[in-house]
Amino acid sequence: MPVWCRLSWLGLQAKPSALVLLALLLVFCEWRPCESAQVPAGAANSATQSTTASDTQAEISTYDTSSTFRIHVNVVPVRVVVRDQRGNVVKNLGKEDFQILDNGKPQIIATFAIDRAVAPAASGDKTPVDTNRGTSAPTGLPERFVALVFDDIHLSAQDAIFARSAATKILEAMTPVDRIAVYGDSGAVEQDFTGDPAVLRDTLLRIIPRSTREGSVGTACPNISYFQAEQMLVFHDRDAINLANADAWSCAFHDDPKAYPAAVRLAQATAQQVSAQGEVEIDAAFQRLADYIRALASKPGERKLVLVSPGFVSTEASRNLSNLIDRALEAKVIVDTIDARGLYTPDMGDVTQSGGMNAQLGGAATRFRLQEQSLAGEVLGSIAAGTGGEWFHNRNDLDERFRQIVSAPPTSYLLTFSPQGLKPDGRYHTLKVKVSPGAGYVVEARHGYFAPAVASDPAAQAHAEIEEALFSHDDLNELPIELKTQFFMKDAGEAAVSVLAHFDVKAVHFRKAEERNCDDLVVAAAIFDKNGNLVTGDSKTLKLRVRDATLERLRNSGVTIKSTFDLKPGEYLVRVVARDSEGAQIGGRNASVDIPY
Repeated sequence: MPVWCRLSWLGLQAKPSALVLLALLLVFCEWRPCESAQVPAGAANSATQSTTASDTQAEISTYDTSSTFRIHVNVVPVRVVVRDQRGNVVKNLGKEDFQILDNGKPQIIATFAIDRAVAPAASGDKTPVDTNRGTSAPTGLPERFVALVFDDIHLSAQDAIFARSAATKILEAMTPVDRIAVYGDSGAVEQDFTGDPAVLRDTLLRIIPRSTREGSVGTACPNISYFQAEQMLVFHDRDAINLANADAWSCAFHDDPKAYPAAVRLAQATAQQVSAQGEVEIDAAFQRLADYIRALASKPGERKLVLVSPGFVSTEASRNLSNLIDRALEAKVIVDTIDARGLYTPDMGDVTQSGGMNAQLGGAATRFRLQEQSLAGEVLGSIAAGTGGEWFHNRNDLDERFRQIVSAPPTSYLLTFSPQGLKPDGRYHTLKVKVSPGAGYVVEARHGYFAPAVASDPAAQAHAEIEEALFSHDDLNELPIELKTQFFMKDAGEAAVSVLAHFDVKAVHFRKAEERNCDDLVVAAAIFDKNGNLVTGDSKTLKLRVRDATLERLRNSGVTIKSTFDLKPGEYLVRVVARDSEGAQIGGRNASVDIPY
């Protein structure tokens, strides 16, 4: 039997441009009941440095058998940023200052840590290593991923220029640990995650309006917006219908009394065409947003999507909204929304030019236009509120908002809790973080999480927990791990990289059966490149069926599991996650390796 667990890869279509997102699927080894400590011939202990005796090799091994995992709810991490009334980050709060409510019920905070941003090291400031053999040094690998999505379907030319000019300010706030992607929601602009400001600057210049609708404001005849078409066809709004009829009668037939029936038919046909085109545009836009969220879900760090849009109003958007929010919550992606109109004055149209409309109809046109503009931002507000993000609107300092989005706050707080009495029903739980005294404080934190669903195959549940932790960036300390990396150059273009994960066995929960202490330790390692793309990885299961004397030695020495990967020169992030079967505890650590060219 092979000693390595198998690792398979699933290629997922991330977006229409054929960007393929590799999602790691761990195929876990299985284990036999603990009462049988026999191992297949040749199943040597390749993963421990505690002893070499033959009986211990039977106690500690790595091989494929049958596995059973207990369903376990992960500790829920909650990262919190607290700001005062002036927007300044509040520092030096303590654990006692926070309270977490899960569906309105207070929870016990299990761990508390303060994360203070550290200024990145100067370029080239790295610990030197031997070019043939070395130990990794921190290299400023990605920690924060921001996808800038411009709604170029609905942006006007003026809004596009304003938004992309403000977005260039984000480049000034970038640090070596930031990776930014730029997308146009029409699909015409797709720049994947990069840390190169020059590439991002050039990409931003390509953000222009790209509506698929024929004609433009002021030239189409009749000039009917998607919002107006919906009001005509879905809600049978008389003002919307009369406005369209009058517009068609004026622009196409010059108010000829005999041509009014033809104008009515033209207005109806145009509304149907605009409605059909609008539905296609909005469906495609939401699908691309879902694709961008899916791409973010595979990134090993903080994940944020920023939607820059003038807003839009439609029943089609409302139908897509709930699914999009669910996707973002499941992927742990925060969505901030920015109203590209900034601080705007409502466009009331040219009230002095009414065409063939009478004064009453002109007043209805003004009310109708104001209603559309007022409602346009509500979708943006709903997306932000539903995912724990912020809705930035009715303000002109877009450049400052872009800078805040990409900049790590100088102080944040990481709290964790274990949900009490949580049912594995897959339901969404709302979270609220309170801070005392809290007067005037603004608390930024995730708004909720999904409870695990009951899994018919418990191993699949364990797989999901490990995969989720693998694509996280946070240190997980239920199962303590010490992580080291080393490499040696095989030739000028390839290095062998060793990843050594050392485990403190004192933290592992064992089950006693037939004088053996039993547990399985599943260890997954993944390698990401400097832009957060998954390069390679593997998964192993260490089976512990140890006697009391051996366990005592292991508690003093620990256990080390080694993985080896062949990599080309470059900078890489190493992520190792481990889960034990009996205690269902999870540990996670990051390291970096810089292989010189």
